Amino acid sequence: MKLILSIFFSFFLTITAFSQSSFDGIEDKIYQAFGQCFMQSDDDPLMQVISELETAVESEENPWAKYWLANAKIDLSLYYMKSSESDNEAASQTMDEAINILEEIKDKNTEEYALLARALGINISINPSKAMNLSAKVNTNIKKSLKLNDNNLRAYLQSGSSDFYTPEEYGGGKIAESQFLKALSLPDKTIDEAAAPTWGRDEVYYMLVSFYLREENYDQAKIFLNKGLKEFPENQRLASLSSKI
Repeated sequence: MKLILSIFFSFFLTITAFSQSSFDGIEDKIYQAFGQCFMQSDDDPLMQVISELETAVESEENPWAKYWLANAKIDLSLYYMKSSESDNEAASQTMDEAINILEEIKDKNTEEYALLARALGINISINPSKAMNLSAKVNTNIKKSLKLNDNNLRAYLQSGSSDFYTPEEYGGGKIAESQFLKALSLPDKTIDEAAAPTWGRDEVYYMLVSFYLREENYDQAKIFLNKGLKEFPENQRLASLSSKI
């Protein structure tokens, strides 16, 4: 009996330790794995992280497990979309999995609503025939995110991105600039918890500069490109906009 109890508690402590340690730097871990996928032309780096996060979700030890699992699956879907051997079917399936994870979370917080809006927005490019329905869902989740916390950088990023990608004939292009500028005025972290997200500021710069370039406002594009590169000097995606100014 003592041996059985010893094995049980040993297993329990292993699961608990894993679920806690797996969230030390989880945001950076996903980011690094995303980059490695492109360097290796292989989805294995993200698949490994996803496997760890799925274990954390099953153990129910960390309330952020589902958020980061969905985040990693969104990145995996983007990899399938943008890799040299793009796979739209795999991208669609993986994005659906991310959306389902987030939709099933009860009493979502501001970050979970913002991430769901992001997933739905990206899904428009995967399934353009569903654009109208998906756009409505994007805006609904953005509003819910901001209602819970109107200082969420990522919610304003999604709001601006949604407007940026909406065709002008459907009312797009009216609030993108103001939403991106608002996002830049806000702190990186919305919820004061160790595992809460901080990502997005570099993407705001990328989207804002892209907006100014589209409007042929090259002076503003240059100003915010320089600001962005000062904060994120190693961001190649942002740096790639330099050739367009």
